[in-house]
Amino acid sequence: MLYVSQLLRARMKPELRKALEAELDRLSARVEAIRLLLETSEKAPTGPSAKRARAKEREKPDGRKLRWQNATLKQRKAWSDAIKAGQNRRQQREK
Repeated sequence: MLYVSQLLRARMKPELRKALEAELDRLSARVEAIRLLLETSEKAPTGPSAKRARAKEREKPDGRKLRWQNATLKQRKAWSDAIKAGQNRRQQREK
């Protein structure tokens, strides 16, 4: 195998050899950069991300939602009727 690669190098045009060596250097630099990134990511703390924490805060119900959940069926019906009546009035005004 080594003999074949040496034979190929000898027959290769100098421009092509330079281009391939430049490509090899570029790829080696990328591999080294990836290796560094992997090393730093292993050292980084693995706690919950800030994005997840924000999402949990949004899940907290507001007062209206709690009132609706704790309301009796009669109260819910009265509220939904009032909401529908208000929507109907707004639609009447828009016409």
